Amino acid sequence: MPDLITSPQNPRIKNLLKLQQKSSERRAQGLTIIEGLRELTIAHGAGVAVPALFVCPELAGAGRQQELRTLFGAGLRSGLRYRRPCSRR
Repeated sequence: MPDLITSPQNPRIKNLLKLQQKSSERRAQGLTIIEGLRELTIAHGAGVAVPALFVCPELAGAGRQQELRTLFGAGLRSGLRYRRPCSRR
């Protein structure tokens, strides 16, 4: 089962945001971000290595999560689920 991240203060989430916002950070770390099942499928088909996969279960839904498991199951080094904190009303 993938690690569950529940805090936006988690270092992995903070690094993900840096990568998303700064091209200099992507170049320095030699990484990029691929968002969306369609884009991940294309990258996988092209042989792009996916070292980590972040999934928000509330947004992905069970069907998409299963597709991701089928696509990346055995070859993924790090699977992370990010559960967004519920807003208080």
